[in-house]
Amino acid sequence: MDRLHDAKLELERGILPMTIIRYTRAGDIQAIPVEWLIKLDKMRPRIH
Repeated sequence: MDRLHDAKLELERGILPMTIIRYTRAGDIQAIPVEWLIKLDKMRPRIH
């Protein structure tokens, strides 16, 4: 089995919730759910 493929499916299904913690230059902290990034990626137009 392909572990990366399995992890991607788990993320897409919401089984494996993950959050990216980002520190800005101003010292603020941002918590970005990976689920949001996946949704945004699916909305992005593709260039063939």
